[in-house]
Amino acid sequence: MYKEILRTMNTEAFMASLALIVFFVFFLLVIIEAWRKSPEEIDELGQLPLDEDDEVLFSGLNPSTQSRP
Repeated sequence: MYKEILRTMNTEAFMASLALIVFFVFFLLVIIEAWRKSPEEIDELGQLPLDEDDEVLFSGLNPSTQSRP
């Protein structure tokens, strides 16, 4: 029975359906993870791009802190 289903199945349609299911499950997991975060954690994560502490962590990668020859 399974061999008959696999033999008659259109491969492109199966791959498209599988991709849709995988992306939908991933999207749901991201939504659930975002929903479970506390408001304080969301505010902390929202302030990360604005923090000035990244110069200490990435001093070797920040071109503005490197001396120019």
